[in-house]
Amino acid sequence: MAVSDGDWSSALDAARLLVGLVALAIASMTDVRTRRVPNVVWYGTAAAGAGLLVADLAMVDGGGAWAVALAFPVAAVFAVVVTGGELWPVMPDDDPDPGRELTRAEARVYVADIAASGFLLAASVAVMFLASRHLDDPAPLWRATGSVTVILLALALYYLRLLHGGGDAKALMTLAVLFPTAPLAGGAFPLIALPPEADMVFPFALVVLIDAALLVVLIPVAFLAMSAMRGPLRLPEALFGHPVPVEAYDERRMWLLHEAGEDGTLRRHLWPRRSKAAAEARARALEAFRARGDAMVYVSPKLPFMVPMLGGLLVATVVGNIVMGLMWALAGL
Repeated sequence: MAVSDGDWSSALDAARLLVGLVALAIASMTDVRTRRVPNVVWYGTAAAGAGLLVADLAMVDGGGAWAVALAFPVAAVFAVVVTGGELWPVMPDDDPDPGRELTRAEARVYVADIAASGFLLAASVAVMFLASRHLDDPAPLWRATGSVTVILLALALYYLRLLHGGGDAKALMTLAVLFPTAPLAGGAFPLIALPPEADMVFPFALVVLIDAALLVVLIPVAFLAMSAMRGPLRLPEALFGHPVPVEAYDERRMWLLHEAGEDGTLRRHLWPRRSKAAAEARARALEAFRARGDAMVYVSPKLPFMVPMLGGLLVATVVGNIVMGLMWALAGL
């Protein structure tokens, strides 16, 4: 449920859920069509989330101004992290030489970026510290801390390449702003009921990510079915992809599950690599398949993670925290 416990908490939850579903639906469509999600989707959704958070914190009983102020660090940390500290773009996106030296004007913008980002982060720490001193109820502070933690975790997962695309990381950061708490908790949903403390330890945005990953785990079942219907059924390729006619291979939408060396020797790669050398090796493999007359090749679709994220949001809302629910059940609690 919402951070506050008033009559409007259900309406706030419904608004958050509607904004999140619409944002991820738009992101899924654009990701499927163009393999990119415009930043305006994330910025607009986070702005809506920050506005809803302000309204939510304003209704916290006895919270006062310090409770409302906790929306600032959530929004500020998001702005700094999601832009990489470049609050004002230094170079245009279509710059033909992104490695060139900055002009004096660009250098001044860069310094201003660093200064503004540093100020926002320092001010965020100060606001959270002062709020902890003035708030009798620590729940709003815990919620804000959870959102900030997930934003920083998304950045870490991106640099560790556990989140492969920048859009995936931005989606998780945006959900952290939009959902400081699990929506609709305490009513008929979620089906897996956990104590309120679980939501503080395991923020809802992280539940969405894990539920999305669980949905991805089910994809090999679909691959097996498609491979059995289309043929030929080859293992282990059928667990990681499915066969398509050689002439239907589309590099923009598919990964070929084989590479070939300079001598034309085919090698199986079930986890496609992202590099220019790997792309060239896949092109050689495709030519090798054509040369020997193969009608079908095994590919893995370049599935945009936005689609499982949308499913993960629905599962997290309706079913709940599947992982913690299982742990809770195994522990007999």
